[in-house]
Amino acid sequence: MCRGRASKLILRMRTAATSAGGRSSLRAAAKRSSASASSSTGCAGGRVRTACKGMRPALCRCRRARSGRGSGVRSGSVDAGEPVCELPARLAERLRAVRSVGAITGAGVSAESGIRTYRGQGGIYDDPEDGERTVEALSGPTLLGDPDRTWRAVAALSGMAVHARPNPAHRALVEMERRAARFVLLTQNVDGLHQMAGSCNVIDIHGDVAVTECRGCGARGRIEREERAHLRAAPLCAACGSVLRPGVVLFGEMLPEDKVARLRAAFYEDPPDLVLVAGTTALFPYIAGPVQEARRRGRLTVEVNPEETVLCGTVDFSLRGPAGVWLPAIAKALP
Repeated sequence: MCRGRASKLILRMRTAATSAGGRSSLRAAAKRSSASASSSTGCAGGRVRTACKGMRPALCRCRRARSGRGSGVRSGSVDAGEPVCELPARLAERLRAVRSVGAITGAGVSAESGIRTYRGQGGIYDDPEDGERTVEALSGPTLLGDPDRTWRAVAALSGMAVHARPNPAHRALVEMERRAARFVLLTQNVDGLHQMAGSCNVIDIHGDVAVTECRGCGARGRIEREERAHLRAAPLCAACGSVLRPGVVLFGEMLPEDKVARLRAAFYEDPPDLVLVAGTTALFPYIAGPVQEARRRGRLTVEVNPEETVLCGTVDFSLRGPAGVWLPAIAKALP
């Protein structure tokens, strides 16, 4: 990829969050994309969409698998007793040639562990009553001016995840890493469930909520979720007494440069054979960008989501249903 194009892409990646107006624009763009997709009756580039049994197929510019494959559910996966969907035959055939995998995950993957999503149906940030207050509390300016408020918001979110454990989607990604010659996992999630499941090469682009960093001396530590869930004020550094900050990218802050560099190396310099996106609305350019780059360079692209997203008309295969059902099937199909 030429240097000028790469620079433009990275510039778009730098901002991790948007203003309220920016968020509205993103949602409007997604709705326009969905409306356009729903009104289309043609097939975009022979792309296929299919739905898991019991799921209502999303309307999008993708063609349903004519053979009916992908609509059935059968037993068996990387973990005995976990159900998987039968993959479309064309997808299963292409997966057999995959040697490298780049997975991108969002909050939808952790939803099956009981953690509420941030956007989409029932999302925290889209809640008409609490969404804007939560966004404001989890912003860089609020952390500077009222750190207690930020940490109370962190505590509230942590309380929802106290008993969360990795689900079949997390375990399927561990299996993909075991099978692939090269594997990278880019996640928007800050809950640490991927690492808990056993994933190793993880780019947690938004950070890890268990990590803390002292605003005074820079010392780093951890506060586990059981303790975080009961915080009512900002914790203080044991070394210097300064306020600690959570190790996550807050609204209005920049993405960490080292993680952006890892993202670029993994997905732009030599994209993996398979770029798999699961459980994210893909509204941010640093999530959608790797998919578009992979598609441009002829790599296999697959999206897994219960709902229609802006990626529907971009990827080769759009699979409707839970990540915990589709990802084990994909893992099992890899060589």
